[in-house]
Amino acid sequence: MKQASTLVIFLVLSLSSISQKVYDFNALCQQAYYEITRLKIEHGQELIQKAQLQNPENLIPVVLESYIDFLVLFLNENPADYKIRYPRFSERINALEEGPTNSPY
Repeated sequence: MKQASTLVIFLVLSLSSISQKVYDFNALCQQAYYEITRLKIEHGQELIQKAQLQNPENLIPVVLESYIDFLVLFLNENPADYKIRYPRFSERINALEEGPTNSPY
């Protein structure tokens, strides 16, 4: 009986520690957004990478990467870029669907 209750407690604690995806538009993501909208794409990408390292469960960097792809495709109109970047959109949409449903993002 004692082993069963210990097992139940362990399972509950294990399940509660599983990370959940979040939308955290923190200061680093805000700075990345600012750089991206100023068309400082490389610096924005560097900031996105830092944000992903800080919190791999944060989905805002996924959104920001999509902004970069859109701007590059829209402004450059390069078919080669399109072939590389377009498949990423469906991957990112799938990732974003893992986020909380009560979020405005």
